[in-house]
Amino acid sequence: MSELDFSPAELNLKVVQGDDLKPMSILVQYGDPPVTADISTYVIEAHIRTTAASIPFLIDMTDAPSGIFWISLTKEQTALLRGTYTWELDWTDDEGDHVSTLRGEIEVIYNV
Repeated sequence: MSELDFSPAELNLKVVQGDDLKPMSILVQYGDPPVTADISTYVIEAHIRTTAASIPFLIDMTDAPSGIFWISLTKEQTALLRGTYTWELDWTDDEGDHVSTLRGEIEVIYNV
């Protein structure tokens, strides 16, 4: 039996408290063979869920016409965290379709 899986891919992250999480590039492709998507009109959101709030990732769309965007966290953001949290990345495409794309855990290691 065939199955279509539209669940988000899992990506676990690890960073030291008070360090920058350097920009990570993400390439958006679809189809078979893969075709790079122009994501210039996409709305992309990524955040860490904590018990008190949601901490957004920084998103750089400079290379969006080439299907690439970058996510990162600043040292000020990671300084607020300690422990393991859930994070997720979603987008809404130019047709208004909302897609949960990535999710996982982010472990913030205590810096003494």
